Amino acid sequence: MESCLDDKYKLERLDESHDFSSFFCGVKELDNCLHSDFFQQVKSHKATALGALLNDELVAVFAIGEHYIELDREDIELVNLKLDNQLLIKEDSNSVRIPSMEIYFLAVKKEKRRNKIGTKVIDTIIELVESQKPDLQFLSLDALKEAIGFYVKVGFDKAEMDMPGNPTVRMYKALNLNEELEDDGD
Repeated sequence: MESCLDDKYKLERLDESHDFSSFFCGVKELDNCLHSDFFQQVKSHKATALGALLNDELVAVFAIGEHYIELDREDIELVNLKLDNQLLIKEDSNSVRIPSMEIYFLAVKKEKRRNKIGTKVIDTIIELVESQKPDLQFLSLDALKEAIGFYVKVGFDKAEMDMPGNPTVRMYKALNLNEELEDDGD
């Protein structure tokens, strides 16, 4: 999978032959993962590792894989989501599992931050999902608490309250919902 983020950046599939030794995002947890067991983690999530390159320099790393988000009935009404056959409804509870594209380990090289690379990555993931997996209705991720502001800016919502001692917060972003809602107005 090779794609363009824009006219300057290209997206490339990464494998274990890629050297991350000079890549540091400045977030200890992510840097530790990238330099130790990134590809093992990617495999365990059945995800695909990708990188954003600028002039052949790796400037962002992340992984994506199909997953699901779990919403209770109130959350479904909150996002005006219609239930259809593709949802895995738990019979014994008040919640549903909805297919999503999970984003793992999004890290932008420290000296390249504030250049909208993270935003371009998210926009590219949305384009890929909408063109190749249009049945997926959400992006989902576990955001490190220091990254929550970024994810809110690019349209993600918290799926849970901040829990003391937990370094991440579950977040999601609805896809294609506005189009579905507009289609219903006919």
